[in-house]
Amino acid sequence: MLCGLYELDITPPLGVNLPGYFEARVASGIRDNLFVRAMALENSEGTPFILINMDAITSEAAQTAFIRGRVSRLTGVPDGNVMVTATHTHTGGPVDGFVPGTVDENYMQYLAERAADAAVLAWNRRAPARLGSGRTQEDSISFIRRYHMKDGSFQTNPGFRAELIDRPAGDIDPEVSLIKIESPDGKLMGVVTNFACHLDTVGGCRYSADYPGELARVLKSVYGQEVVSIFLTGACGNINHYDFLHRTQDYYKKADPPHHVRMGRILAGSVIRALATIETKEEEALAVDSASFPGLIRTPSAEDVAKAQALLEKQPYEVCFRSETGVTGNTYNLVERHYARSLLDVAKIEKKQVTLPVQAARIGETAIVGVPCELFVEFGLEIKKRSPYDFTMISTLTNAQFGYIAVREAFEQGGYETQISGDTMMAPDTGYDLTDAAGNLLARLG
Repeated sequence: MLCGLYELDITPPLGVNLPGYFEARVASGIRDNLFVRAMALENSEGTPFILINMDAITSEAAQTAFIRGRVSRLTGVPDGNVMVTATHTHTGGPVDGFVPGTVDENYMQYLAERAADAAVLAWNRRAPARLGSGRTQEDSISFIRRYHMKDGSFQTNPGFRAELIDRPAGDIDPEVSLIKIESPDGKLMGVVTNFACHLDTVGGCRYSADYPGELARVLKSVYGQEVVSIFLTGACGNINHYDFLHRTQDYYKKADPPHHVRMGRILAGSVIRALATIETKEEEALAVDSASFPGLIRTPSAEDVAKAQALLEKQPYEVCFRSETGVTGNTYNLVERHYARSLLDVAKIEKKQVTLPVQAARIGETAIVGVPCELFVEFGLEIKKRSPYDFTMISTLTNAQFGYIAVREAFEQGGYETQISGDTMMAPDTGYDLTDAAGNLLARLG
C-alpha cells in the first residue's frame, strides 16, 4: 500500500464568527491553530482513496463537491473516492449559518481550497507504508447528555443537579478505533482515531481544535512532528463531555489545564497504549463505495407556525454578538426567538424529500462509514454491530450536513436534538433508513 499524509493550517482571521452557539461570537484570539489533514492511499491495483479531515463545525455538500472536483482535476482520483469530514469543533471558522448572516464566503472558499490542496499534497507524497488496525476503550470523558429527571420530565444538559436527575437516556460508545500507519522501517507516519464525543468543550471567542487538537499535539511530542493525527468524530449526537451526576461545574470551568486539554491528554494516553500493541503489515485491501437514500423533512404543524409567528410579532428576532467583553443585542428569549425563526424557515421549504449520501471505505481490516449528520450513538452502535469488518469507524459530519438524526424515542421525549429547526428537521425514521443504507453498503463493499 502507498500512503501519503499532509496537513495545512486553516486558522481564519480574527473578527469573524465562531459558529455553534445561539449568539454570534466574534473571534478575538487563538488558543490553538486549526488544521485540515489528508490521507491518500493507493494499492497495487491502482485503487485510490483520499480522506480529508477539517477542524470545522460542519462539511456542507456544496463545499464537498468543490473539494472533490479540485482534487480530481489535480490528481485524477475519482470524486467518489474522496471523503470529506469535519471534526465539529465549536471554536472553528465561520462556515455554518446557525446564526443568520454569519457565514464568511471568503473563508469558505479558502477552506475548500486548502482542504483540496492538503489532499493533493498527500497524494503527491505517496510512499510505501504498512497499516494496522486496533481498538481500545475510554469511558471516562464522554457521557450521555439526555436525562430522565426524577420529576418525570426529560432534559438535555440538565446542569449539575445530580439530586434532580434519575438516569441518563442511553449508553455511550466507549470504543476508540485506530488505524496505524508506519513506514517500512517502522517509523510512525500517522494515526486515524475514531471516538464519539461532541467537540464543544472550549467555549469563548478564541479559535481551538478542541480535544482532538491536544491529541494531535501529544502524538507529535511522542512520535515526532511529522506525525499526522486524523480525528473522525463518532456517533455522538446525544453525547458530550459533562458528567452531570458525579462532577461539579467548577471541575470543568476552573480546570488547569483547561478541560479540552485534559480530555485530549486522557484520550492520547489510551491511543498511545493501543498503538504499542497494534502490528502493521503490507496491506492491499482497499475499496470505496457510496450509496444514498431518500429522507423526509418534517412539516411544522399549523399550530406551531402560528405560535412562532405570534412570538416574533411581539419579539422580533435579532442577531446578538458575544465578545470577550460581553454581549451586544437583546438576549431576552433569544433561544425561543431563534427556534421560532428557524421553524418558519423550515415551514417554507417546498421540497420535502431530500437525498442523503452515505460513503464507506475499506482499509485493511477497518471500514470507515461516512454519514452526513450528527448521528445518535444508538445508530452508530447498530451500524458497528451489522458490519462484517473487524473494525468499523463511524465518521459523522461527512460530505454533507443534515443536522441531528435521533432515535424515535427522542422525538417523544423532546429536547434540543429534536426541536424542529434548520438543524433538526429530518423525520423520525431517517436514522433507521440511514442504518439500513450503511449496513447494505458495508455488506457489498469489496
